[in-house]
Amino acid sequence: MFIIIAGGGRVGYYLLKELLDRAQEVILIERDKDRAKSIISEFGNLVIIGDACDPRILEKAGIRRADMIIANTGEDEDNFVICQIARKKFRVPNSVARVNNPQNDEIFKKLGIDSTVSATESILSVVEKKFGHGGNLIPIFQDGKMEILQTRITRNTAVFGSKLQDLELPEKCVISAIIRSGELVQPSPDFEFKANDTIIIASSLPGIEKLKLIFATKG
Repeated sequence: MFIIIAGGGRVGYYLLKELLDRAQEVILIERDKDRAKSIISEFGNLVIIGDACDPRILEKAGIRRADMIIANTGEDEDNFVICQIARKKFRVPNSVARVNNPQNDEIFKKLGIDSTVSATESILSVVEKKFGHGGNLIPIFQDGKMEILQTRITRNTAVFGSKLQDLELPEKCVISAIIRSGELVQPSPDFEFKANDTIIIASSLPGIEKLKLIFATKG
């Protein structure tokens, strides 16, 4: 596979290094001359000095035979332009854009960029998986319309000691599984929540706010 990386900052540098270690053919484009010369001292002619927004620089890098373009500059506008030129002018089949402002992510996707990578969103995802939406809810699957969540019951959880039939669950929300002492328990109306129970919940997105209250930690 032949990959062109636009942007030779720390991420671009390590991408170049890692892809070469994985036996991929790679060219890196960096417009800052001093930064580019620093990378050239290590990688030689695998680095081109120039602005990847310029089709002539992309051609110099061999864009016509590239399998993928990775736009990795610090400017979202530049990353979008690079991917659009690569896709529309040179018919590069795969485009990846770094998104510095998460608000631009959906715009990039709607305008045809194959994949986007947002450091902010990646970090937020880790935080959500660690700490959940609030309370004890932890998302373990998301598809844009619904989520599957996990929560662990403690003596301080609002539902501790309650029965499943007593909960006023939101619409399009189902408790799909319960794990107690390492065993899978089939949910039933008279099931009573005890400490250390792990609850798996499938819910539409609008119902999550109500679930936060139901499974909140008291005190």
